[in-house]
Amino acid sequence: MKLLKLLIPFLLFYALLLPSCKPDEDICNDPYNSDCPNYDPCLLEAEADASFRLEVRLIKNSSFFGYEPVWYPVEDTFFALNHGARLYFKANSPKMDAYAWTIGGDPRTFTDSVFYLVFTPDEGQVGYVTAQLRVANDTLGDCLTTSEQRDTTFKTFYIKGCSIAPGAESPYPMNGVFRGYVDGDSSETHDINVDVLGAGIYSFPGVDFGLVPIIVAPKEMWIYPDGSPRGYAKLQEDYKTLIMDYEVRQDDGSWESHQFVGERVE
Repeated sequence: MKLLKLLIPFLLFYALLLPSCKPDEDICNDPYNSDCPNYDPCLLEAEADASFRLEVRLIKNSSFFGYEPVWYPVEDTFFALNHGARLYFKANSPKMDAYAWTIGGDPRTFTDSVFYLVFTPDEGQVGYVTAQLRVANDTLGDCLTTSEQRDTTFKTFYIKGCSIAPGAESPYPMNGVFRGYVDGDSSETHDINVDVLGAGIYSFPGVDFGLVPIIVAPKEMWIYPDGSPRGYAKLQEDYKTLIMDYEVRQDDGSWESHQFVGERVE
C-alpha cells in the first residue's frame, strides 16, 4: 500500500508530461511552413523583378474558339488600327510590393501590375515609344539587400498605324487577298481572302463552306485548330508572301497535308 502511494504522484506526473512529448518524426521541420519552429519567411521573399511583356488580345471567332482570351506578344512593333487599339502591359512578377510605370511622354504613373493603353494612330500616336517599369519589394526589409529590393526595366517598341479597309495604303499585315497555288500546282490559281474583322478565311482551297475560322495575329494565323481544315500560316518578311501549311480530314479519318503559297494582291 505504501508503495502504491509513492507511485501515484509519479504516474500523474508522467501522464501530464506525455501529451507534450512527440516522437522526432512528428516534429515540424519545414522552413517554408509558418507553423514550424524553423520557419524562415525570407525564403518566400523574391528579389525585385521589373521585367515585363507587351501583349495584344487577338480578335477571334468566339463561336468556334470559346471565350477565353488569346494573347499574342508584341516584340518590337505594335500594329495598331488607325482608329485605336489596346496594348497591354504586364509585369512578369505579379507579387511585388509596388509598381511604377511610365509610358513614352504620358505624364501619368501607372501602379498596377497589369494595365492597358489605347493608342490611336489617327491622332498622331505613332513612332517609337519607351516603356519603363520600376518595382520595389521590401516588405521584409531584413531579407533582401538594398540592391535586391529595387529593379528597373526599359523596353522600346514602335507603333505602326494600319487599316483593315480594302486597298488601304498601310494594311493590317495579315488582312487582305492572297493569290497563289496549292502544293506548287500552277495549273490552278486560288485567291484566299483573310478577313481580320470576321476572324476567318473566305474561299479556302478545297473547302465548300464560306468561312474557315482563324485566330489571326499581325504576321501569323492558326486555322480552325479543333476542326478541318486545320493549320498554321505565316506572313514572310516582305509582308506580301503568305505560306500556309494545313491539313484536311479525309472520309476515313486520316489527314491530308497541303501547302498554299500566295502573294498579296489586295
